[in-house]
Amino acid sequence: MISIKSILFIIFSIQGLLGSSLGNAIHFFVEGEIALLEGNEKIALENLHKALKIYPHSSTIYTTIGDVYQNQNDHANALKNYKQAYSLNKDDLLGFKIIGLYKQMGQINKANIFLDQLMIVHPQSIDLLYEKAQIHFTNENWEGLIQLYTKIYDSQRDNSILQRMIEIGNATDMIHMVYSEILSIAPTKQDEVIILEILSQIAYSLEEFHDAISHLASLKKVVNSDEPYLLLGNILMKMGNYQDAKLNFQYVYEGGSINFEIMRALLICYSNLNEIQNEITLSKSMMALYPEESLGFESHALSLLENGMISDAISTLLIGKVKFPQNFSILFYLGSSYKEIGQKDDALIEFELALKLQPESAIIWHSMALIYEDLNQYASSDSLFSMIIASDEYNPMDMNDYAYIISQRESSTIKDLEFALTLAEKAIALDPKNSMIMDTLGWVYFQLGETNLALKYLESSIQISGDNSVILEHLGDVYFKMGKFKKAQDSFNKAVILSPTNAKLKLKLEFLHE
Repeated sequence: MISIKSILFIIFSIQGLLGSSLGNAIHFFVEGEIALLEGNEKIALENLHKALKIYPHSSTIYTTIGDVYQNQNDHANALKNYKQAYSLNKDDLLGFKIIGLYKQMGQINKANIFLDQLMIVHPQSIDLLYEKAQIHFTNENWEGLIQLYTKIYDSQRDNSILQRMIEIGNATDMIHMVYSEILSIAPTKQDEVIILEILSQIAYSLEEFHDAISHLASLKKVVNSDEPYLLLGNILMKMGNYQDAKLNFQYVYEGGSINFEIMRALLICYSNLNEIQNEITLSKSMMALYPEESLGFESHALSLLENGMISDAISTLLIGKVKFPQNFSILFYLGSSYKEIGQKDDALIEFELALKLQPESAIIWHSMALIYEDLNQYASSDSLFSMIIASDEYNPMDMNDYAYIISQRESSTIKDLEFALTLAEKAIALDPKNSMIMDTLGWVYFQLGETNLALKYLESSIQISGDNSVILEHLGDVYFKMGKFKKAQDSFNKAVILSPTNAKLKLKLEFLHE
């Protein structure tokens, strides 16, 4: 239904274009519109159809008739007239009426087909694109939806559309496609930064690190921000390039943006680059700036230990223990530090405290077992190693360590050595190319008097790992027992070069020289 003003406009337009020959058509059309204004739809339809019969090429008349039928919920006749109107005037608003009717009639497929036809005629219509997007969403056509959002963004440049694309990509595991679509968008000066930020973030999440680095390099040129440097640093760390990662983090840190996460990242870089002095300095600053965080104390103590400053490390750890009494790592490092300087009782106290926090910690069991071994308290050591192996029956190195320890005991019986052999054989079955396990097997066989088997495993161990002072000494002992004194001497000489402070090796060489 249209207003009197609109009716007059239509009259004057038709008269101006077609002349007085269509006066009767205009008359019936106007009569129909007046009837509609009076609420008499029956008379209105009679007059409109008379007008249409005289002038069948009027989109306006078909549309008005369609509106009347639509108001009467006669969807079939409304649709018929709207389609006739659209065939005469490709108006997108009229197209929306047709789509709406198809939906009301439950003919979704026809609505979709007609929408595709509309989009050919009006390819840049945002309303049509959104209508199509809604259909894709309903049908869970995520690929089509992402592509449509790319077209919509290209027209509107609304950042919320990019975020919607990312949400869909993450939810549907199609973030690769979102990345490709955003990559296809030609950025403007207004959105270049946001597009580069999004591309670098997505590439990073996909672990496409080289692409992320490329986007970030471009981003650095157009934005004065720490964000590209921080993300680039994280990417380089993941790639194992700690040197370049360090440079990016240092740029931010030295620029005055000091926070806990940047310091933590720098500590990781310093640690991996073995820059102990930098690690000592930075971790000390972290303790001062963030005394509520245990990481500064842990890192400072570890760097001091690596620098051979054990007493300073213990002092730091004791302060940390007071501040963080429930911190497992601090107790473990403190116990390890005491163990390093031979304060075994103090070490055991700290390890026991750590066990209260993590009662099934294999690393604590292992550390305590080695102390009990040094104290010749073999029952305690055996008990702990049994617990370690039972906790992970597929760990070859735990079996190897226990087997080797048994083989080193002066009190070990043949039965003990056979048990050690069983452990070593299980270990080598799990890791057949491990040179350390081969050395243990060779040494156990040697203790059992099986020199040929001992020689086989020890020579294989050297072939795999290269020269190792312990393995070379074992090999020399085997050669000596087999009467191959020259080979024994050569093995001991190589071992001494690798371990010049080994007094036991020197005594063996002196004996051979005599």
